[in-house]
Amino acid sequence: MSEHDTSNSWVRRCAQRLQWRHGMTPDVATELATEAFACVGADGGCPERTADEMLRMPMEV
Repeated sequence: MSEHDTSNSWVRRCAQRLQWRHGMTPDVATELATEAFACVGADGGCPERTADEMLRMPMEV
């Protein structure tokens, strides 16, 4: 699997979790997932866990 395929898969799984579990719109979920991937990368762990952990953190105002 190419690096591009890996990043797309990770972002898609993270975004799906944000939509399903946290009720986000597809656009917002994809944007947040893309930002998360830029921070943690493919070796950053499970995308679903990352999605859940992102929403436990305090949000910036």
